[in-house]
Amino acid sequence: MSDSVVCFCKSIVCGKRRPRCGTRSKIQSLHKWIFFIVYLFFTIFQDQCQGATDSDLKMFQDIVEEVLKCRNVPAVSLTLVKDNKVLMAKSLGYSDPENKIKANARTKFCIGSLTKAFTATVLSKLVNERENFTFDTPIREIMDKSFRLNDDARTNEVSLRDLLSHRVGIPQYFKALLAGIPLAVSREELVRRLRFMTPTEPLRTKFLYNNYMYTLAGHIAERMAGKSWERVVDDLILKPLKMTESGFIDLVHDFTNFALPCAIKNGKIVNLDPMLLHSVRPCGPAGSIYSTASDMSKWLLLLLNSGLDEDGKRIFKSKVLQDLHEPGMPRPFKNLDIAKPTYPVVNMALSYDMAWMTSVYRGYKLIWHSGGIITHSSRLWMFPDRNIAIYAVANGPQTKHKGHALTAIMSYASDMLLGETSWLNKSTVCTFPGPWESPFVSLELRHVKSAHIVPITVRPAEDYIGKYFHRAFGEIHVFMNGSNKLSLTFGRYGFLNISPKSETMFFGWYYGPLWFVTASDDSFTPVTIVFVKSNNSDIVGLIFPVDEMYNDTYFQKDKPVDMDVSYKISGVCTNSSSASEQLKTLYSILTVCIFAQSILL
Repeated sequence: MSDSVVCFCKSIVCGKRRPRCGTRSKIQSLHKWIFFIVYLFFTIFQDQCQGATDSDLKMFQDIVEEVLKCRNVPAVSLTLVKDNKVLMAKSLGYSDPENKIKANARTKFCIGSLTKAFTATVLSKLVNERENFTFDTPIREIMDKSFRLNDDARTNEVSLRDLLSHRVGIPQYFKALLAGIPLAVSREELVRRLRFMTPTEPLRTKFLYNNYMYTLAGHIAERMAGKSWERVVDDLILKPLKMTESGFIDLVHDFTNFALPCAIKNGKIVNLDPMLLHSVRPCGPAGSIYSTASDMSKWLLLLLNSGLDEDGKRIFKSKVLQDLHEPGMPRPFKNLDIAKPTYPVVNMALSYDMAWMTSVYRGYKLIWHSGGIITHSSRLWMFPDRNIAIYAVANGPQTKHKGHALTAIMSYASDMLLGETSWLNKSTVCTFPGPWESPFVSLELRHVKSAHIVPITVRPAEDYIGKYFHRAFGEIHVFMNGSNKLSLTFGRYGFLNISPKSETMFFGWYYGPLWFVTASDDSFTPVTIVFVKSNNSDIVGLIFPVDEMYNDTYFQKDKPVDMDVSYKISGVCTNSSSASEQLKTLYSILTVCIFAQSILL
């Protein structure tokens, strides 16, 4: 009960003036009591509508702090919005866990794939402004005739809806993005290379998440707007919403007050090289935006208010956002569903739309997405029918613990704002998915089982040395390191020491910036590389798992004779919004042209 209600109550019950017995005084006294009851009812009802009192928010913060502690998550940034009010926008924990530097209100976190909604929104605006384009218009009618994918059907038929709904049928080939696409490869050049990415499913038949398709979508926005994707997002979203502390991580070189990526080594959290966050380049439209809790509240309010900003000014027509919620592919990420009778509640995904997913949570319509980039993991949940939005992002080791921590935080916050009794408590936020499902196998036990690898010598190391090429993913270089053992490089950050398991099969362990991928406490499975022999037993190529589900990406030893470096330059600067970055891009393109024999396509 608020202080004003308590005060009003005291004025009635404990007033110094003795009530008079006349009819008029009785009526006045009755009016006071009626007003008091109505006011009290309104106050209680208002608290229920808000879905969270001050004590509720304090309890929620206590829960989050407990989650950070028990799940070994360094820091989290939180934003809660309901009924056009920002109930919470703060960061907790350590943005620099190794040096114990606390996160604060201005700490910046990378939102990862939540960037996709920004890309889809600006594309929706551009499409809605043109009478001759829709989301189902074949891309080849928007791009020039040089646009190609791997086969004629995809080349001629693929549409923006296909790209934004992840139904093109091309795997995500994530390892190439993790290793860092070479700086000489511009966004436009990467789009040209998409024709060499092998599909594994027919068009529009299966949900296959793909960051490169969102890179293509961002490039289409560049073509339509006549400026870089970064400029388009800045001009249409960040500046109008006054998101002054948000930007693009691949343009950042000073990481002061950023939540740092980190991993666990020998039981301790250690910082990683923040430059790894630049690995997103040139695929910025898929995941390069960073932001703060306060800035994200402005984005959440826009989404809930159908295109109006926090001051009621229209930034987008409501149709621009509504179009993105049309179902594209059914039942994505079935493995993430929770449902009765195993769990006390249901949270089931129904469809992937365009940069959003539609689910049902406890009977409420839920629009959401997740994101991740170099140990930053994010979630954004919206309950549009209840005018609720929740955002959380955490830095920290890429363990199942962090994923479960975010699920617990989002679920508890949702129950609080919806006015539902939470199915999680201070204990189960730390044990989820237990006690409902068996917890995952202990990391220590798995590590012991994976550690017994006995290197063998099978043939002279010189037989494996050389450069191996793929038209989409570039070059892998196998060489002898300073210890007279074989090593491998792939992309900007992909450095591996490799040891033979058989004549053709090798295990690779990352060293350098990506060491944590195969050597942190929670990730110790080596990369499997298979060398391919010809009929006369010469090594003619290797297979590298660029995609973990489809481990058949073949790199040919020696450069194929039909590989060239020529491609059309459209005149649009595609990697940066600043003049200096545009000059860097031009310099990279000129370098490619000058050194055509040494740049590998």
